[in-house]
Amino acid sequence: MEYKIRVHGGFHRRQGTPVRLALPEDLAGKKVTLKDERTGLHVCSQILSQGDQQYLYWLLDDVLPGEVRTYALLTCETEPCATCTGVTLEDNGEAVRFLAGEELVTAYNYKDYRRPYLYPLIGPFGHGVTRDFPMKDDTPDESHDHPHHRSVFTAFGDISGINNWADVGQMPLGAMEHQEFTALESGPVLGRLEVRNVWTGPGEGAMLDEVREIVLFATAPSYRLFEYRVSLTARKDVVFNDTKEGGILSVRVASSMDARRGGRIENAQGGVNEAETWGKPSPWCDYSGIVAGHEVGIALMDHPENFRHPTPWHVRNYGLMTANCFGLSEFTKGKLNGTHKMAAGDKLNFTYRILVHAGDAKAGEVSRHYADFAYAPQVELLRDGKRV
Repeated sequence: MEYKIRVHGGFHRRQGTPVRLALPEDLAGKKVTLKDERTGLHVCSQILSQGDQQYLYWLLDDVLPGEVRTYALLTCETEPCATCTGVTLEDNGEAVRFLAGEELVTAYNYKDYRRPYLYPLIGPFGHGVTRDFPMKDDTPDESHDHPHHRSVFTAFGDISGINNWADVGQMPLGAMEHQEFTALESGPVLGRLEVRNVWTGPGEGAMLDEVREIVLFATAPSYRLFEYRVSLTARKDVVFNDTKEGGILSVRVASSMDARRGGRIENAQGGVNEAETWGKPSPWCDYSGIVAGHEVGIALMDHPENFRHPTPWHVRNYGLMTANCFGLSEFTKGKLNGTHKMAAGDKLNFTYRILVHAGDAKAGEVSRHYADFAYAPQVELLRDGKRV
């Protein structure tokens, strides 16, 4: 039986684009490899199990608009498997480190703080692109405001009267309590972390169950690409109240990147800096500036299937950028209300991508990467020449 895979690039150039294919049952449990029929070369691939289904992942190297790429899907009993240096995850009991080859890219810190966060976040020139404070307080010329802005994080400021955003304040302070890791997977194409947290509050107990998934793809070192998923299930009736103080995905950029220091905020509509991007809905938002003499940027991308897509952005010239689809009254001066009620058992699912790139949004090709995310290439499986 002969299997082939056909990938249609569509209207967009595809380069370093993650793709996946559901494997047929007769290949379940087998080691497989891909061979590019154009070049005859093996392509790095990786199998992940999700429930009862196994998926094959790989990265498209360079597919032009309208081009079709064909691969032979072979078992490693007949062909040698490609050997690739990919992504490794290491858990030291306090943080899970994501390594691309031997280089640290980020770490998921989950011990001894109210809420987990990613820090450091290393850019394409080998330097951290998020603020060191409060994890370190001796970085020269760094701002020390808002100590709860910890690099890359998830938080929200008013859930049924519980503040799960800040570390101090008049409202009762919540926490996101680590429960367990349900996946720590390394591989040639990606590294994947899946973790269970419980959102709690004083007098409220457990409010929300969270499953958070963070994936780092083994792209070229000229940029870093993550997938970041947050799935929330209400333990009881809860209310996400309308406030700008929150973000299901948030980042505090390195202080030298701040727009007030010469950095640049840009959204998909071409809005620039806080005056043109704060509170504005957009499929993506990018923050770029200088770190250690190099121009770098961080783009956050909102998937079209997310709740209230395109999300509004709570993004500030002082270095904060968050995807917040709940703070509508503040963003629209009272024209809309973003309060959202969840009954016990209700779910909310969010999927984002994080792109760490060289240059500004244009040089980093944020629009092209967003097309990969929102309009993924069509993937077909053929068995003996017929579409499965």
